[in-house]
Amino acid sequence: MAKANGYAFDVKYYRTQNRDLNDLGMNDLELESHFKNSGYRENRPYAQTTETCEAMSMKWLRGRGLEIGAGKRPTKVFGDAKLEFGEYDREFAFGGARAQHWMDIGGEASDDLRQRFDFSICSHVLEHCDSLLRGIVNALDVVKADGLAYIVLPDKRYLGDKLFIDDFSLEHHLSEYERPLLYADLHDQAYMDYAPVEEYANEHATLASEYREQIRRRCISPEYRFMHHKHNYSFGKWTDIICGLQDHTGYFEIEDCGFGRDRLDCHFILRKSPNHEPCPPIIE
Repeated sequence: MAKANGYAFDVKYYRTQNRDLNDLGMNDLELESHFKNSGYRENRPYAQTTETCEAMSMKWLRGRGLEIGAGKRPTKVFGDAKLEFGEYDREFAFGGARAQHWMDIGGEASDDLRQRFDFSICSHVLEHCDSLLRGIVNALDVVKADGLAYIVLPDKRYLGDKLFIDDFSLEHHLSEYERPLLYADLHDQAYMDYAPVEEYANEHATLASEYREQIRRRCISPEYRFMHHKHNYSFGKWTDIICGLQDHTGYFEIEDCGFGRDRLDCHFILRKSPNHEPCPPIIE
């Protein structure tokens, strides 16, 4: 049985999930040989998985990739895909232990990373950015023309975020693109008003005692601001905002999207325009 990255090739899944294979007129043994001869690098799903991120990765991500803010749950990649890691948090509060690049995905893009990768991944990262749209653009800036950005975002309906994060308009986000800290105080105050109810709970992060004390004093310093969410929406609202950015820039197309029922989150594959000039200013 052919395998790639430890996942057993499932010929029935391979055939049923990729209808174009029917045109090849191959039987099961020929299809398995076809997959094996490809070097396991086909952009097709080839094995059953219960996790949406694995299915998306298996289908779309190939070549050299950069995952930003992977924490303790880096995305699994398949075939010939290889990952490098970028981090903002040098203390690794969200877990993990390594990073090849230090970066702020919601800040200014790093020139030395532009157009270096075939794909990028931001999984449960962009909701922490003051400038959500700048984070999406930066995730696209690091990939080559026609490259992919794989973005995973939480769904507000299933988190405590629904109690304190407002549904902001596209205009709110467009303003933050030009001035990323424009609403920083608003975001922090909303969180601090809510935080005591949850006793600063965050099951995915190691919360420093200094951060807890800053919440009590109602003054969060810049080095800890990345810890809490600034924005969060339902799948439909995330889609509206990403489509709004697409309309304003023409910088990408939405290649695929879906709701991950295993983690109750939202998945988007964005393909960068072949015209890979830097993204123009969103607000003139």
